[in-house]
Amino acid sequence: MRHIPCGPTRSCEDMLGRVWAEAAYTFCMTHRQSKSHKKRRQQKKEGEDKTSHLRPLELTLGICTLLGGLVAAIAFLPRVAVIQTDPSDPSNPFSASFTITNTSYVPIPLHDVEVGVCPGAIVGGGIPFPASVKYFLDCGPITTPQWKNHTLGIDERFTITLEGIIGMQGRGTPQAATLGGADIFVIVSYKPWMIPWTREKGFRFRTRRHSNNTYSWDALPND
Repeated sequence: MRHIPCGPTRSCEDMLGRVWAEAAYTFCMTHRQSKSHKKRRQQKKEGEDKTSHLRPLELTLGICTLLGGLVAAIAFLPRVAVIQTDPSDPSNPFSASFTITNTSYVPIPLHDVEVGVCPGAIVGGGIPFPASVKYFLDCGPITTPQWKNHTLGIDERFTITLEGIIGMQGRGTPQAATLGGADIFVIVSYKPWMIPWTREKGFRFRTRRHSNNTYSWDALPND
C-alpha cells in the first residue's frame, strides 16, 4: 500500500478511506476481468468440443456424398447387351442370332460399334467337351465388314448370325462332322459419344445339347 501524507486539508482517515476504496475497486475490476477471461475460455472450449463432435459427422456426410456421386457416374456409363435367340435350324447351333443393343440409361449414341467372336472351344461329337474355357478381350476375334462401323442410339440394335462364319465341316453332306459342343465369346467394342477412347465388353455363350439332338445357347459368366 502506498504512503499518503496527511495535511491540513485532509485527514488521515479520509485518505485511508480513499486508499481502501481504490484497492476495493482494483480488486473488483481484476476479479471481473478474471471471470470474463474464464468465461471466454469456457466458451472457446465448448465451441471446440462442438467442432470436434461435428467433424466425424461432416466426414461421414462427405464420404456418403462422394460414394453417391461415384455410384451415379457408374450407373450412367454407356453400356451394351447381347441377347441370343434360338437357332433357326435346331440341329445347327450356328444358325442362331445374337442381337447387340445400346442399353445405356442416358440417350448417348454409340459410334464405331464392332462385334467379334472368339470360338474358344468347338469340338466334334465323341470328343470330351472342356468344362472351363478362359477368355480375354484380346483373343483375336473373328469378324466381318457387316459387323463393323455401326452407330446405335438409345435402345437401337443390330443382329449378327454365325452361320457362314463358324460351322461344322461338310455340313449338309453325308460326311458332315457332328458337333459335340461350342463355347464362344462375343466381344462388342464401341466409342460413346464425345468420349475419345474405345470401350469393350465380352459376353460368353455355350451350347446346350438336348435329348433330341437339337441345340440352344446359354449365357454364362466370363470366368
